[in-house]
Amino acid sequence: PIQQIRPLHVFVFTGSHRQGRRVVVIDPAEAMNLAAANSLLKMLEEPPPSVYFILVTSKQKRLLPPLRSRCRLVPFATPDAVAATEWLTGQGVAKPELELGLAGGAPLKALDMHRQGGTEVLDEVFSPLQRLPIDPLALSAHWENLRRKHPEFLLEHLVDAVQKWLYDLT
Repeated sequence: PIQQIRPLHVFVFTGSHRQGRRVVVIDPAEAMNLAAANSLLKMLEEPPPSVYFILVTSKQKRLLPPLRSRCRLVPFATPDAVAATEWLTGQGVAKPELELGLAGGAPLKALDMHRQGGTEVLDEVFSPLQRLPIDPLALSAHWENLRRKHPEFLLEHLVDAVQKWLYDLT
């Protein structure tokens, strides 16, 4: 919200005590509402030379076009699957390949999912899909009960998991 962006104006336009550089990190940048983005845009139009803005996003199309035009894009690729799997194993993840696949190749997301018990919930999501014939009403009720049982498992997580499952079928 704009209430979080407004205090940056003082930080950006007030000189530092030792003329040092200052960095503003906004993560996730796509979470800014229109008023906040417009307020930030005013700061980006003529920032002091010692201030750097880092906008972190995985959804750059959600940023205002004038905001994107004032930024230098620095893309980061997903890490190599072998290295990511080894790293996850070192972090204590029992099924690193599975969790990495469910996280779209993002090891930090996979680790976060692991710490929240993500694969156990996903096992419950997919278990009715392995029994034929599938009753859509029973499946819907099962998923609704699952969401009640695990309130952190949002509808968007369910949709994402089912989309990945369907993609893997093709």
